[in-house]
Amino acid sequence: MSTSTYVTIEQYQKMAAEGVFSGDDKRRVELIRGEICEMSPMNLRHIMTISAFNFWCVEMAKQAGFQLLVQCPIRIEGLDSEPEPDFAWIHGQEYAKAPAAADTVLVIEVADTTLSKDRGEKSTLYAESGIQEYWIVNLQAETIEVHREPVGNAYRSVHSFAGDDAIAPLVAPDARLVPGELFATLPRQE
Repeated sequence: MSTSTYVTIEQYQKMAAEGVFSGDDKRRVELIRGEICEMSPMNLRHIMTISAFNFWCVEMAKQAGFQLLVQCPIRIEGLDSEPEPDFAWIHGQEYAKAPAAADTVLVIEVADTTLSKDRGEKSTLYAESGIQEYWIVNLQAETIEVHREPVGNAYRSVHSFAGDDAIAPLVAPDARLVPGELFATLPRQE
């Protein structure tokens, strides 16, 4: 599903509230730069990665004083976007509407069939909105790509971690994650 008409965040939220995206032909969608984009269905490996990563994120985000969102929208006003990353660490407070990019300290996308979109369109969007840190859990290569230092519409620092190379979010240096340990818990690729 893709729109040929530009849709604002307010129009998109109104459509969702009116049930436009539910019913018999319900689809997972997100708003990217004024366009309603259909999200890819998740395969078993993606689902199991979300589950495994969730345990780490819940514990580490809470210890660091952040709230965890799982597959929930982040509002990017100036770019008429409401992407729904797999995980987002946000400042822990009450929100009257979806948290904004300015409230977000870390975004994590699990990527298999969506790898080129996550490295391209999503990376550009997150950098342009000023999100300081963006991770891509690359299921194909069994790596975690860490994007930091947004400048304009790109991240100045991009590093890939695999095996025993421990990583931690900038906002939680004690929240160490070892990619090899994460990927060892997942079903093998077919």
